[in-house]
Amino acid sequence: MGFPAYAAGTTLGMSLEECCAGLSTAKLTRGRLEQKTVNGIHFLDDSYNANPDSVVAALRTLAQIPAQGRRIAMLGRMNELGIEAEAGHRRVGKTAAEEKIDCVVSVGDGFAGLIAESARQAGAKEVFQTASTEEATDLLRKIASKGDLVLIKGSRTVRMERIVEGLAVL
Repeated sequence: MGFPAYAAGTTLGMSLEECCAGLSTAKLTRGRLEQKTVNGIHFLDDSYNANPDSVVAALRTLAQIPAQGRRIAMLGRMNELGIEAEAGHRRVGKTAAEEKIDCVVSVGDGFAGLIAESARQAGAKEVFQTASTEEATDLLRKIASKGDLVLIKGSRTVRMERIVEGLAVL
């Protein structure tokens, strides 16, 4: 949002300072790489939607952000991928392992299991497969500690935002 907004502002005659002031008050769409902290656990809530490219980008972001604790990726099923569904889910699991994410959790049925399977095959150390956001929330309560950094990402229909909401209610 930053650079396109800046470009539009300067095209309309705004100064750099005016563009920065406007951007500093902009509200991003909920679930778009929102940073949240719940009970000392830091979240990257990117639950708005997902496709293989956006999940790979989010995993790379997770790997680069400094964290006091572990990096945990809660990755939900991706819908509407057609014939690319299997390859896309496998790519995400493999990328999580390549990015050295400490813990990978797949969430949902069907193709979501391929995320966990591929992460294991690619060498991820700690991998879990859950059938629902409720099960994933319960698991996260058990495995996450203060200082951990948790990425939440998946298709809208999986309702990944429920994981962060569920953790806030202890």
